Amino acid sequence: MNQARTRVPAAAIAGLIQDVLATVGLPGPDAAKVAELMTEADLTGADAHGVFRLPQYVRRLKAGGVNPKPAIQVTRTAPATALVDGDNGMGHLVMARAAAMTCGPSSSMRRRVTRTEGPAIEIAA
Repeated sequence: MNQARTRVPAAAIAGLIQDVLATVGLPGPDAAKVAELMTEADLTGADAHGVFRLPQYVRRLKAGGVNPKPAIQVTRTAPATALVDGDNGMGHLVMARAAAMTCGPSSSMRRRVTRTEGPAIEIAA
């Protein structure tokens, strides 16, 4: 039996995610960034990191399991590495900060490994 599928524009999903996360305490710009990355996950086939996770993130934010306003900071650097403390913030925000540092136009390294704390993420560019 064929089930009808409803297509929802990516912008509508991102808007929903952003609104929900802002409602439970994420600052507007942070909610927008997380919504962008969650939507991108869905669009690239990584469904387990997309809108599917929204109810879990809402529960964790409401319960205090995630810091809605983390002070994400670089705690150590070396010529090819950096350690980023995520202050128990949303992993999307910590990863975006680490990736920007690693791959961004201001990076002086062609290759850099960045490890983050809280949540723990390690990336290599």
